[in-house]
Amino acid sequence: MIFKDFSAIPISDFNYDLPDSSVAKYPLSVRDNSKLLVWRKGEIEDHGFPDLPELLPASSMLVFNNTRVIHARLHFTKSTGAVVEIFCLEPTFPHDYVLSFAQTTSCRWKCIVGNKKRWKGETLKMQIVVKMEERGGEGETERQLRITNYKLQITESGKGETERRIDGETEGGEITNYELRITNSGKGEKPEKGEVVVLSAELVGELEGGFEIKFSWDNSHYTFSEILEAAGKIPIPPYLHRDSEEIDLKVYQTIYSKIKGSVAAPTAGLHFTDQVFKSLAAKGITCEELTLHVGAGTFQPVKTDTIGDHRMHTEYFFVNKELINRLISHLGSVIAVGTTSVRTLESLYWIGCKMIRRPQIGVDQLAVKQWEPYQENDGKIEAKEALQAILDWLVARDYNGLETSTQIMILPGYQFRIINGLVTNFHQPQSTLLLLISAILGEDWKRVYAHALANGYRFLSYGDANLYWL
Repeated sequence: MIFKDFSAIPISDFNYDLPDSSVAKYPLSVRDNSKLLVWRKGEIEDHGFPDLPELLPASSMLVFNNTRVIHARLHFTKSTGAVVEIFCLEPTFPHDYVLSFAQTTSCRWKCIVGNKKRWKGETLKMQIVVKMEERGGEGETERQLRITNYKLQITESGKGETERRIDGETEGGEITNYELRITNSGKGEKPEKGEVVVLSAELVGELEGGFEIKFSWDNSHYTFSEILEAAGKIPIPPYLHRDSEEIDLKVYQTIYSKIKGSVAAPTAGLHFTDQVFKSLAAKGITCEELTLHVGAGTFQPVKTDTIGDHRMHTEYFFVNKELINRLISHLGSVIAVGTTSVRTLESLYWIGCKMIRRPQIGVDQLAVKQWEPYQENDGKIEAKEALQAILDWLVARDYNGLETSTQIMILPGYQFRIINGLVTNFHQPQSTLLLLISAILGEDWKRVYAHALANGYRFLSYGDANLYWL
């Protein structure tokens, strides 16, 4: 087993000196103005990110992670003045992200609690102002669902041209599967301050790596998604050593982010702009999406002396049938955008292997464990076979896609099965992300990073980009 070969590798082998001056504390004013370092078989080239489409073969398929960062940091102030920070990691009840965000009275989440010693178990409360808001431009346009004193023009999505119009005051209720066009009806001004809602937090118990917290709020017109949006702060990386600011609300999201659930952005995607996508389309390059919700573990350095002793974090993902089909037809030219896309795509191979060995395997047994790829690799199953097994499994159950989790840890010696290239950023010393990079570059990662530092590349989440070829 490969496991025995790398388990004793010291994490200190993946350290390097990263000056604070090389860390990008803020994003560039234009996303795609970043540099692009290209590595192929030991050769290093310096480019600008807008060159990316020309550097890719026309047959390529880029795979993006369309997760959206949530406002995961909540700050509750006690009557004593002490501040308790609750960092939302993942839902526990309902366990499904979509269902949890849709709750209108309460839900429970696994959280990290800052200043826990000041929280004696009493219910924490905060008053928040929730108001209708529109976010246009980059990213997804969002509107809250409770509309008062507005004229609504409602078009049923995907159901032809039929329109219903409601004039006057509309109180309460939920509107789903509609496109809302909101204009002032003249029957009252849009409320500038919004409604005051009381959000409560109760400590349910301790979980591995955190605590279970029950959140509840006193206005059922609002979903937990809307409550978080109003009450929380976007969780920019801790190594930026600053509080989140207005610019982070817009720029610490990819322009194609859709599905809420991450506590960190898939930062390789931050470089992409509408113009870059237009250039990719003009070249005939296929762009596809999957969803993996990035957890806080992505920021955690390996703290054990050797790689084999590190416990990898778990992240949840969803891949639809259409992507599986397109992966099969594009094998040999699949380029992952970001390490989260790599982890998802490579996990698919191991899930397909499970399905081939156990055709009746249940959904609850599909999750990829940390060392599974190294313990079960017999080298006999081709990538196409594994992907086809997933497709057949989904069709047999009439599922639209695959939803499960992965704990996969990609290390030097790993044999990539799905991807042929990677667009990524520069990563922290002694991190699992740097281990993944070294699985592609081998020892050459040291030369690549030294070149970048010597040539003024900007590092980490808001830094410059890389294109690596296998």
